Amino acid sequence: MLTSLLPLLLPLVLGDELAAPFAVEARGVAIDVPGGNSAPCLADLDGDGLADLLVGQFEDGCVRVYRNAGARGAPRFEDFELLRAADALATVPHG
Repeated sequence: MLTSLLPLLLPLVLGDELAAPFAVEARGVAIDVPGGNSAPCLADLDGDGLADLLVGQFEDGCVRVYRNAGARGAPRFEDFELLRAADALATVPHG
């Protein structure tokens, strides 16, 4: 699960300490990417000013995109779609 990666994903700095990790959810369920070694990243993919969540899948090299349907400072992620480049599925080196 992304729980252990969350301090890297969404660092909330409180003085010299990080906030306690918590599970990142999509549709109210903790995000769990098969294959392990997931690589999360935040970026505003659609230009709406909200950070969308991208999560690489080590097992098959696909990248999941979770659009942020929440608000700035209060993200809410929905179902994922796989990242595409033109008409092809975008993949990264894996395995």
